[in-house]
Amino acid sequence: MDYFSEVTRMKISILEEGVKFNPLSLFSDIIKKINFKNKTIFKKPVSDGKVVYDYSLRNEIIPSEILLSDDKTKSIVKCRYNEKSSIELKLEENKLIIYKDNNKSKLKVDFIKEYEILKDTIEDELLVGDYVDVVGLDRISLLLFEGCYNWICGKQCKFCDLHPKKVSEKVCRPTLNNLYKYSSVDEWWNSQKELFFKNTNLALDKLLNNTELMHKHLFIMAGNLNDLQTVWKFLVEFIENLTKRFNLRDFDTIVNVCPHNSIESLKKLKELGIKQVQYNLEIANENLFTYSCPGKIEYKEFLKKLYEAVNIFGEGNVRSNFVLGLQDLNELINECEKFAEKGIVSDYSVFQPKRNTPYSHLKAPNMKDVINFTEKLVNIYIKYHQHPIFCSLSSRSSIVNEVYYDKVK
Repeated sequence: MDYFSEVTRMKISILEEGVKFNPLSLFSDIIKKINFKNKTIFKKPVSDGKVVYDYSLRNEIIPSEILLSDDKTKSIVKCRYNEKSSIELKLEENKLIIYKDNNKSKLKVDFIKEYEILKDTIEDELLVGDYVDVVGLDRISLLLFEGCYNWICGKQCKFCDLHPKKVSEKVCRPTLNNLYKYSSVDEWWNSQKELFFKNTNLALDKLLNNTELMHKHLFIMAGNLNDLQTVWKFLVEFIENLTKRFNLRDFDTIVNVCPHNSIESLKKLKELGIKQVQYNLEIANENLFTYSCPGKIEYKEFLKKLYEAVNIFGEGNVRSNFVLGLQDLNELINECEKFAEKGIVSDYSVFQPKRNTPYSHLKAPNMKDVINFTEKLVNIYIKYHQHPIFCSLSSRSSIVNEVYYDKVK
């Protein structure tokens, strides 16, 4: 444990405790003046059975992520606001300073600027950033549609706060908040897909031609609809459209989606140039999974789909993410090894209690547990010739990259 860098330790502490900003109003003002990546602190997602919006009346913002660095190490960490955290960010002599237990850290801290090209227009008032996003410094994210059907029908995962839009916010991608206006899901999709496809290609093209990304991570995400077949039908159409303009084999491609509806759909994704698929089981315990994720397919069926995916994409190219801290860690690491034996790569995000969710009262795991679990998971990676997802400049909620590359270098 002693070989962990100060950057890694601070990252874990932030994931465990969150951050307080002193004074909060100053940071909100700075972010508004300069185009830093940001998010609102207080979310209140509410579903009425048709739509899900954020009904919070508060608008304070904080950086959504910060870059920690020293002479040797750099890492991105996702921020969570916690006014009781022992970690405090201040502005002193126009420099960001981070404190732990009132002790000034020597680490350099930087906000992350949004790429200016994201504010560029595609046509009319539509922006590049309406269709494509960059997480961390180099993970390009494409979203198939806004929202999750499990939230609409009241079966959302108990740790998820969804990050829905406010009623007043503009949405350019297909959104499930207007699904109820159509007679069928197909009608909803078909009415907007051509414009969505065209603008996504234009936005991605502008981003790639106007930025210098260290890596070309391409992360394609899809939420849930009322059945797997519909999600995968739309997903295949979306990726087919991307291939009209881009060679997806040039990217580090991962599709994060609900488990496949058919082997044929899986084969099609691979043919189109997708390198990895990710089905997030979240919890490797059947009873706890069923209780925590009531909208997902049955546990045993989920496992079957993961194993089927390995048969198509190959060992090490099928991933599943887990929420670290929601189940016994020894149980989870044992399950991760079983998955690795079958060619499935386990990733994790450190659990963070989200306001206005059923699991908001639970605590994030402590630093010792995160470090111990990560060391064991990295040993599994090395044993089965697996590797972490993305890199330390785009993976914001775990320390797997930091530990893995320390061990293998």
